[in-house]
Amino acid sequence: DCICNRCVPKSTPERIVVPPKGKTWISGIASSYSDVYQGQYLSAHLSESEFKSVIKSINEVTEHYWPCCFCFYFGYLFSPCTLGLSFCCPYMCIRECKEFLGHAIKRLNAQHLKYKSLRAVLEYGCSTSWVSYHFT
Repeated sequence: DCICNRCVPKSTPERIVVPPKGKTWISGIASSYSDVYQGQYLSAHLSESEFKSVIKSINEVTEHYWPCCFCFYFGYLFSPCTLGLSFCCPYMCIRECKEFLGHAIKRLNAQHLKYKSLRAVLEYGCSTSWVSYHFT
């Protein structure tokens, strides 16, 4: 994770990047995202409590759909002897996680962030992902 997370871009005044905090899957989806408030970029649009509420909503979705430890490590441990077929087991949960995370971010954009002139986007890099806030 630490090697792939080097691909996460840094925040800029135009785009605030929320890096992954938890374990990441091969496809880049993370089990949780950082709740560190970047006030120097966000304070004019989003308070710290609002930011934490949005990230909490995102992390609850990933927590709910993330595969259990047995399923997750089963995929990795048996991948050499199954030629990668064992990844299908945790991938089913990861696929749902990615789908419902997309729905949750769309809902957050429509219900909360639109009125703050912000838009959240889930972006992917090399085996990692991050949530970006863009100003609208």
